[in-house]
Amino acid sequence: MCCNVDDHILEEDVRFQRKVDSKNFCDIASGLASQHYERLNKHVLEAMKNNFAQVTSLKWQYFGSEEGVLSLYPSHREEKCNKLYDPRFRPWYAAASSPLAKDVVLVLDTSGSMKVTHQGRTLMEIAKEAASTVLTTVNPLDMIGVVAFSTIARTPTGNKETKFCYSTHLANATPQNTKYLHQFVDSVTEGGSTFYAHALRKAFTFFANTNSTDRERVVLFLTDGVPTDTPAVILSTIQTELEKNQFTLITFGLGSGVVSNGGALLKQMSEQTGGEFVPVEDPSKLRNAMGLYYSRYAVLSESVEPVLSIPYYDQLGLGLVTAVATPVITAGSLLGVVGIDMTMADLLADVTYFQQGTLSYAFIMDSRGRAMMHPLLPKPTDVGADPVFVDLRNLERSASFIEVYDSMLAGGNGSKSFTSQRVIPKGSLLTEGVTTIDVATTYYWTPIGVAGFSLGLAIADGDLQLRLLPQTPKRDLFTYHEIERNPSLQKCIYYTQAVAENTSVVKFSPSAFLNSYAYINTDETDVEVSLYKQYMEDTVGVIENPGFVDGVRDDMIAASAAERLWLKAPKKASDSIIWRYIASKNQIRILPGKSSNKLYSSTERTWYKRAMANKGMTTLSTPYEDAFGAGNIITLSHTIYEGNSGGNHGTDDEVVAVMGADFTLEYISALLSKYEPCQQQSEDQQTSCFLMDTSGHLVMHPDFVQENAINCGVNEDIFQRHITEYDEVSLLAKGLIEQGKMQRKACIDFEKIQYHYFWEIEPTRLSDGVWIEKLPSLEYEMVFVPDTNVFIVITRKSGSLGHTGNSCGSCSDTCRFNSSQSCECPCNIPASYGYCSDQFQLLLDDWPTCTPSLKAHANLASYSQQDHSSYGMCGTDKMCDVYSNNGITCRQKNCIWLSECSTCISRFDCLQNHDEFGCSASVAKGLTSGAIAGIVIAVLAAVSSVVLYLICCRAKKTAPPTSAAANATSPAYNTQNQAVDLSYRGSYNPAFVNQGGALSAPPPAFSPLTEKTAPPSDFHFQENPPSYAASVAF
Repeated sequence: MCCNVDDHILEEDVRFQRKVDSKNFCDIASGLASQHYERLNKHVLEAMKNNFAQVTSLKWQYFGSEEGVLSLYPSHREEKCNKLYDPRFRPWYAAASSPLAKDVVLVLDTSGSMKVTHQGRTLMEIAKEAASTVLTTVNPLDMIGVVAFSTIARTPTGNKETKFCYSTHLANATPQNTKYLHQFVDSVTEGGSTFYAHALRKAFTFFANTNSTDRERVVLFLTDGVPTDTPAVILSTIQTELEKNQFTLITFGLGSGVVSNGGALLKQMSEQTGGEFVPVEDPSKLRNAMGLYYSRYAVLSESVEPVLSIPYYDQLGLGLVTAVATPVITAGSLLGVVGIDMTMADLLADVTYFQQGTLSYAFIMDSRGRAMMHPLLPKPTDVGADPVFVDLRNLERSASFIEVYDSMLAGGNGSKSFTSQRVIPKGSLLTEGVTTIDVATTYYWTPIGVAGFSLGLAIADGDLQLRLLPQTPKRDLFTYHEIERNPSLQKCIYYTQAVAENTSVVKFSPSAFLNSYAYINTDETDVEVSLYKQYMEDTVGVIENPGFVDGVRDDMIAASAAERLWLKAPKKASDSIIWRYIASKNQIRILPGKSSNKLYSSTERTWYKRAMANKGMTTLSTPYEDAFGAGNIITLSHTIYEGNSGGNHGTDDEVVAVMGADFTLEYISALLSKYEPCQQQSEDQQTSCFLMDTSGHLVMHPDFVQENAINCGVNEDIFQRHITEYDEVSLLAKGLIEQGKMQRKACIDFEKIQYHYFWEIEPTRLSDGVWIEKLPSLEYEMVFVPDTNVFIVITRKSGSLGHTGNSCGSCSDTCRFNSSQSCECPCNIPASYGYCSDQFQLLLDDWPTCTPSLKAHANLASYSQQDHSSYGMCGTDKMCDVYSNNGITCRQKNCIWLSECSTCISRFDCLQNHDEFGCSASVAKGLTSGAIAGIVIAVLAAVSSVVLYLICCRAKKTAPPTSAAANATSPAYNTQNQAVDLSYRGSYNPAFVNQGGALSAPPPAFSPLTEKTAPPSDFHFQENPPSYAASVAF
């Protein structure tokens, strides 16, 4: 028995997030099972072990018997023997043994007689348990409704969005819907009379409002009492419905009283429809009697196909899981159901990490037209609750896609070309929203043979995969990100993270591996990591590829030039930057070197998305908290284009990588203090500056540095602060909105079932990028910084304004829609979602789909961290110096400026000695004008000399560069021209020349690009779902 498994024989297995014994299975027997039940033999165990060895993505394997016993592999320890657990009452068992779709209405007696107790529990409590079992066993293809009756009949009222669904219409048996119906059943109370006819009419309303003529219809009717209304009325009600709809009535008489006194009527009612009367004299057996109603619809054919359950969120930490189950039938008798659990991340890994250029993607649709996987939905690894299912047409809204959809729904295959829309995230969904572009696309689709699933590919015309020419491996170019595995690395504590201070490390994305799900779900061994290094630095070509996709090593070698640039940078510039990184779609190189989560993929990060949405521009984030203890930071990111001979680039050019750097607020503040227009003070006029992005969010404001010191550099109050809510600048927001310079946009968030509103300031709406708003005693001058996503706003005050009264004060997540729309922060309103039909009612079809929000991942399959107590603090500068004589901020990035004592202290000391250093003391807001200025000039200079790792690789689409092209002179990289050229100009020379902020360097070369290869019109996919290697035997 699983509850008796010896803990000493178990070993930790990351695939299950617990200890297991992979040599055995264990049993869980229900209270109704015989003590002498049949046990599985060794042949079944060997089959399970073989499956486990051959298919690394498998999770639990199990067999549920008709006796009520679950045999589970691998074996593990249950804390206690749960006699209530019965595999026959699990959805995978019911769906596999009874796969036909049904319309089910559960009718539950809640009259006063249900207060009677049996063995310490009321009949109502027993009935609720049985009803809950029925709801648990519904087939994913079923539709379900619930009626509670006594003197009157009631159905779930739902909320504003769902009241018509649950009260008058059958609901699809999705996790959300069954969960709500469970809650309704739990909420009913006893009392009143017992009117059968009222309950039946209410049940029949569900059938009348649900168009499903090809499905079995069944009413499960439970009562413990003789009806208050007459048999004639009851039977007439049934007959009237039968004349309109065919259905089956299964009646359950609870207790000896109803069986002897009302049993004849219940039997007559059921026989009238060809149904069945089930007397339950012993109430303790009601759950078993009702829970097995589906066996009436069992398909006892030995050729039944496997059934996939609707994906659900696993509470044990496995994420989004689906069960694949099939009945075991011998000689026309059901012996039980065999099944396996797989995470959706494993099952759909190839689709999730499909790569065919920037604008191409893959998606999967189920047999009901619902999107199981799509780039506009969260990845399976990102889902933290039972998912909302979205009709694929809500995501693919082109009218031409309907033909594709209909063919996929019918199980067809084919191809079709037309223009479709791509939704591009502009950075953070919450603050910056999305934009759209139209793309000429060819769609390909085919069924994949798993429970009616269909696979689709959307291949953008001209979408190409860039690939480097084979690079020459060298020694000491590669250090894997799991630094604890490398005892030769010198490590220290950087803020709160153990790092290799002077070594950059490489973290591969799951997409870098041929078998992405194996990488995600298994622990890497020291041997495997050693093979990575040997392959990456193989100078003689003898090491076999250990499982990477083509081009990963070449990307790594090319990116290694970044480390040499970073380490050669002037110390003053290096001290200003927290993290430096360069990322392609398959990997990221970061300095200082640190360990990262396995699921980390740079292409999903907001800094990467922001750069991709603003190609060729230097983009800045709003402040946010660094995950590794550096406090509030601001990220700068920039795209790296493929090279061309002219050195001129446009937004249509291919992006090969994105670079980024993180800065503390204190450092940015020090840079801004040098901006001359913000220093022009007089007795009659106060001048200050702030920085905001094109969504209207504040990137830097004079108040931020002071507020940031209140909690040792971590103050959430400055996160995502919008100009509409900030009192001092709300008049600017009002003017921008009223003059149409800042416009409201929206997208629909299918994950959260809401519309998300955000603001957009298009620089082209400003005259020459400048906008001036003159008010009494106040003037705003807003200047767009070319080739960035930010504006500098100069505020000139000639008197005291006091409170303007125009701000929202604090943003509310729910939109209030102020009549003038001048005081409305980015916000949300509920979307209209048909829970019964899984359909969204879109308000405006031109509102695009919101892209998935970034999720924080659990640290799955990570290498165990060693004790860091022996590591010292990074760096040699132990003292925190004031940046300037004005005492406005600190020189070092690990220091905090404390205004109350006019000094700098280390962030570490502040965190360790919070009260002593006064970090929690109230700090007066309002910094003088010199604190915020010059960000663009200063930061771009820092980027040019430190961050802007320019591999300078040239991407060719047809043939390698000619010798003439290869020997051409490389142009300089000027800080004022952010369209960075990455052309190849000869053999690699690491000596970069820094002349007045301009960089030049001869880089390695890109290979001839493999031409775009779309699948042929008759393409097909072989699907080999995991299966048992031997038949189930006893």
